[in-house]
Amino acid sequence: MSAPVVLGGGFDYMAFTAKWLLPGLDMKKYDAIQSELSKVRGEEFAVVNVAGVNYKILSYRMKGYLKFASEEVLISVNPELNPTIKVTLTAYGVHKFGLDFLFKQVKDFVSSFGGAFEKEELVYRQDFHVDVQMDKLNVEPKNVLSRGKKIMVVMDDELHVETLAVGERGKENIFIRMYDKKLQIEASKDYWNWDVLNSYPLYNPALPVLRIELEIGGGWMDSNHVRALRSIENMKCMGGSLIRHLVGHYISLVVPIPKDGNCNRWRDAIDLPVWVAVREWVETNYKGDLSAIRVRPTPLSFNRKRQNSLERVEEAYSSHVALHEA
Repeated sequence: MSAPVVLGGGFDYMAFTAKWLLPGLDMKKYDAIQSELSKVRGEEFAVVNVAGVNYKILSYRMKGYLKFASEEVLISVNPELNPTIKVTLTAYGVHKFGLDFLFKQVKDFVSSFGGAFEKEELVYRQDFHVDVQMDKLNVEPKNVLSRGKKIMVVMDDELHVETLAVGERGKENIFIRMYDKKLQIEASKDYWNWDVLNSYPLYNPALPVLRIELEIGGGWMDSNHVRALRSIENMKCMGGSLIRHLVGHYISLVVPIPKDGNCNRWRDAIDLPVWVAVREWVETNYKGDLSAIRVRPTPLSFNRKRQNSLERVEEAYSSHVALHEA
């Protein structure tokens, strides 16, 4: 059996908010778009060109915002609200065009209305991924050592773990997902991801690929003394240090200690080869430390809620196996 190989990874999906300087805002242009929307009904959409890019706009507002959507970005706008603008840079857009290209596209969008950002943008979600090629995807709940309090498992018909999720989604949290990337591509029909896999020099189409994703919420950054990273420029410059912290001190995949229910003693457990490969790759590709942004590394540990969650998952898993064998 060959050792796991990290194919590549990096930042992808990003969401941020900003406020416009409104005095120069071209309300005639904004009102003309709203007038165009008044002709659209139901789930239909209007298509408008802003700064040379075609956007779809749905006929209904979401929480008062007009939503301008393309494959690369989703821009939600309302000059009367704060924040004035909410932006999502999709994983497809980041992989295809890169962050700098998309930032320029958003700023051109704002400028086309005569606006400008009043203050620095604030990131409220940042995703990071690592793709690992393995002979067999065999990560199970019992291998997870993490600060996350919840574990969720999706299994296929043959009781193999298809998706393993740790934590809870939300801007106050960190959510970690591990899953078979090739199966996910076929299920979601996001076929552009094949281009991502094929771009890796070491990619072997005959082997499965484990995708590890970290979703980092802006609220978590605030509460863990890394608010500086909510600035887009700081995230671009120092975000890699945060990833080093997370794979070294927030989550690990380990060989469980048999018959030891006290998970606090697992701190010295041996890392699985896949996690050794991930950690080494991150440390090689993302240099620097977190001293400038005040995150202090602390040992991984389990609390009672986290341990109970693991026990419930394993109990459900065992029951499902027994039912299947019967």
